[in-house]
Amino acid sequence: MSLTLNEEDIEAIARRVVTLIGAQLASPASPPPPAPPLGGEPGGIPHPAPKLAYTANELCEELSISRDTLYKLEISGRLNAVPGIRHKRYSRAAVDRLLEGGKADWKRR
Repeated sequence: MSLTLNEEDIEAIARRVVTLIGAQLASPASPPPPAPPLGGEPGGIPHPAPKLAYTANELCEELSISRDTLYKLEISGRLNAVPGIRHKRYSRAAVDRLLEGGKADWKRR
């Protein structure tokens, strides 16, 4: 459906736009609120988004543990890698459960 505007419609729209802009300019406007700092922190330091999965090296660095300790946690069943992928990844949920003292979701086969 095609809608065409005649000259009278265009003039009415233009007058309305000019009236609205004039009203905006005439009203005492408060200054715009200051932009929030990056990352939402008071210091403005952005925080990286939490990762959904970690490699062995990333997880060891994050938890400040050795690779041996990581593999001991895996062997004991307290932390399992995500199954079905080529390289080992440890899910954020599994890491959170480990830190809360819970058990892993799936068993290693």
